[in-house]
Amino acid sequence: MNWGRDNRCKRRKTSAKEWRKPVFEFLGVAGIAISMLAYMPQVVHLAREHCSAGISRRAWAMWLVSSLLVGTLAVHRGDLVFILLQISSLPSAAVILMLAQRYRGMVCEVHALRSQPRQPDRPRALRGEAASLLAPTRPAR
Repeated sequence: MNWGRDNRCKRRKTSAKEWRKPVFEFLGVAGIAISMLAYMPQVVHLAREHCSAGISRRAWAMWLVSSLLVGTLAVHRGDLVFILLQISSLPSAAVILMLAQRYRGMVCEVHALRSQPRQPDRPRALRGEAASLLAPTRPAR
């Protein structure tokens, strides 16, 4: 017999730990989104410009192996946030590694200009045509 006590009306107290969990899960998913966006400029530059300047294939291979290992642990633990992180990191690292290998040694115009040696005797602002206009000239005889 219930004697007037209605268990359905009891309000369960929510602990601080319980309401924080969704907040931290949201922050984790936001971090994954930022991580995915961080790979995009590298992938786009490689794909459009066919330029592998400054890309270490060895470093990206290590990132790929690292993602595989962390992903294995995440699956073992059943940690959804880390599983999602590795699902986004693995393909990104693999695509970057594949494109860097395909376009190895190739340099786009922007990176080619950056790699030219500086002229040590003149300030940067005076190079090129402006430098020739300001260069001292000998008087004609």
